[in-house]
Amino acid sequence: MESWLGMQGEAFEKFVSGVCGWETEGTVVKVPLNKENEAKGTIVRENVKMEQFSRVIRRAYEKPA
Repeated sequence: MESWLGMQGEAFEKFVSGVCGWETEGTVVKVPLNKENEAKGTIVRENVKMEQFSRVIRRAYEKPA
């Protein structure tokens, strides 16, 4: 990140902590959670009819070739 921003050392630390409000631990920049970067689970519900499974069920009862 230092090379990408073109800053190093104290200037980089000052930018990260003062302007962005982030923390640094060694070479790691810690970004606090907010609503834009928080991982959220989603629930997907699909309606599948029995007719869609008929071929799968039929194959389960067939004898192997």
